Amino acid sequence: MKMQRKLAPGEPGTKKYLEKYGDRFVCLRYKYDTESGIKSKTIELTVSEEVWTKKSNYIPPNKLMHLNIPLTNVFLQKLVREAGGFWDSTAHCLRLPYNMTKALGLETRIIWSLSNK
Repeated sequence: MKMQRKLAPGEPGTKKYLEKYGDRFVCLRYKYDTESGIKSKTIELTVSEEVWTKKSNYIPPNKLMHLNIPLTNVFLQKLVREAGGFWDSTAHCLRLPYNMTKALGLETRIIWSLSNK
């Protein structure tokens, strides 16, 4: 299915949904299935709202971190590469996802000035 149009509340074609659902109505979408020739209308509704605050120190597990490992430390270089790390030629350091960096106990080797970008 291919989404063709997305209408916001108040646009032509959304009046009856806006009347029925009020502030909970988010949008109306038209989807077309070219193989079966079917047109679908879907609506998005807000079902709940709650207070949320962003975690200030959260680092996604898959975020690639820059690591400071000297070329002379062959053991750590090999360990990082075996864990899925790779050489970043532009930053001149090894990169590894945060979850693996943490699992290997290499948090102290993170170059924060490069990793926070």
